[in-house]
Amino acid sequence: MHAVILAAGKGTRLASLTDETPKSLISILGKPVLERIFESLPATITEIIVVTKYKEEQIHAYCKNHPRASDIVCISQGEMSGTLGALVSAATLVSSPFLVINGDDIHSQKDLSRLLEHPRAFGVTHRKSHGYHAIEKNTDGYLENMRPQTTTEETAGVFIATGAYILDVDFFALPPKQLKNGEYGIPHTLLGSKETYPVRIIDMPDWMPVNTPEDLKDAERTITSQ
Repeated sequence: MHAVILAAGKGTRLASLTDETPKSLISILGKPVLERIFESLPATITEIIVVTKYKEEQIHAYCKNHPRASDIVCISQGEMSGTLGALVSAATLVSSPFLVINGDDIHSQKDLSRLLEHPRAFGVTHRKSHGYHAIEKNTDGYLENMRPQTTTEETAGVFIATGAYILDVDFFALPPKQLKNGEYGIPHTLLGSKETYPVRIIDMPDWMPVNTPEDLKDAERTITSQ
């Protein structure tokens, strides 16, 4: 089974940490984020595709020298921007079903294994996190809506996307959805085709994002306590 890791972004919210280093190679307690992602992959993942762009030569070199190098292919993101653009770059390399993970998100093997139990899935978790849309599911457990958080939800927490998905090649035929910033998003595209391409909502409580310096500190504390 293929895993596609989206590691093309610059990581501007990590400030000076990504001036010289792509965010997927930032170290957490002596180990790069990308390595922690590799370690989290269930045994059923036998082929890994890493989509790169910013300072991609560093990621390519890291993967080339990795013990799993024979299982890893690095490709450059094409002209389409955003998470959807990164994933589309790998369209000709994957077979159904396949796993998708952001290159700045760390998941537990347990959570990923739970996601892999479904033919199509959308990973979420319940958090107090500003800047994320609230994710709603229907009575059958499938993606129903994605909207701005309410004031109450910002205080109490709400289900938000974790950047992990199980998809199949039919996904690439869906009409792409563009965000206000011009990028194209995977979750927005899934929401736009929820009737014809339903995805089951799966809780992934162990998710650790690495998008900001605060996230990095939280991840260090969580890993240290494990």
